[in-house]
Amino acid sequence: MLNRRGQAFDVFKLLIAAVVAVVILTLLLSIIQRINIFGQGNPQTEAGKIVNDLVRQRGVVNSSGEVVFESNIGVSNIGIADATRGSLAPSQVCISPGEFEEDNRFEFVPGKSVIYKGSAKQNASVIAICDTGSAIANYRGRGNYFDDYTRGGIESGWEGVSDCECVNDNFHQTCCVVALKRFRG
Repeated sequence: MLNRRGQAFDVFKLLIAAVVAVVILTLLLSIIQRINIFGQGNPQTEAGKIVNDLVRQRGVVNSSGEVVFESNIGVSNIGIADATRGSLAPSQVCISPGEFEEDNRFEFVPGKSVIYKGSAKQNASVIAICDTGSAIANYRGRGNYFDDYTRGGIESGWEGVSDCECVNDNFHQTCCVVALKRFRG
């Protein structure tokens, strides 16, 4: 009789150990997924996430971790506006090739999209800031908005920034400027 209870207790201990192991594994996988150890993000998805987080925050800059451009992968103002689920229209988002504006592997439609045409993968990061278009335009008299608010992360002279349609004195809606930077790990 004693042997039966002892064997049942061993099975019960094994069951508890299995449940604890599954819980620990689930926690570890959720942490690893957030850290993104296994790979880099998609540029369009990461840009959409960043802008969606910033759309209601004026003058706050945010940047992604590493994103990887492969051939014919890009970032567009339409895709970013879609990621905000109606909070922004494409005309409220400007895209800049940023540090890649001299790189002929990137095709650029001013303010609208940047598409990578190279054959080798290109690592980058995405940086963005949102404010009202008039606040950005009217700041010019007090200094450089992008220098002051992005600490040099976005340069006002970059294509897609300097000619951004929603950065003007009469645009009182949210305007988000998104640029690409070289990934510096």
